[in-house]
Amino acid sequence: AAQEGHEVVVRTLAKECGAAVNQADKDCTTPLFMAAQEGHEAVVRTLVKECGAAVNQAKNDGATPLFMAAQRGHEAMVRTLVKECGADVNTKTLQGVTPLIVSSQQGHNKIVKFLVKHAGAEVHHSVPHPHTQQPVTAADVAKDPKLALFLQCGRPGCSKHGAKKCAGCETIRYCSAECQRAHWKEHKAACRAV
Repeated sequence: AAQEGHEVVVRTLAKECGAAVNQADKDCTTPLFMAAQEGHEAVVRTLVKECGAAVNQAKNDGATPLFMAAQRGHEAMVRTLVKECGADVNTKTLQGVTPLIVSSQQGHNKIVKFLVKHAGAEVHHSVPHPHTQQPVTAADVAKDPKLALFLQCGRPGCSKHGAKKCAGCETIRYCSAECQRAHWKEHKAACRAV
């Protein structure tokens, strides 16, 4: 229900039927995470404000609902999670990637500006470059967007390092062939345009 944006059903399940709003699946994905990923603001508000969902509960890779909203480019969702729900803007994945870094990587400029100017995101937080081990910050990515390609796998939801280039466009990286195949439907138009 949360993934598909069915706010009334979410409320009924949580408030009338006693559904556990923080119950996660095998990779620790919660209903709140799914709603944030898909951009369902009303569901997120219902889960956090009415049902007590844990806004900073992360998946097993350390990605939070805010991280996923920032990665997917859901600007209004990012604002809702931060301003209305109190999401921590500096929470890092297990790879050390923050919502600011992932939004920089994906080119979501409005989210980057919001996180820095209005949410207190740490601009100088860094992750090690997978090849040189030198620190790479969101500020570095803003100056040279190609650095972002080394930070993370290009498939949304994966926070592993993107070690392998897409052979077609050579602009996006993936951690594995499996992630590349899983992302192909979303990536093929951009790849073929290059």
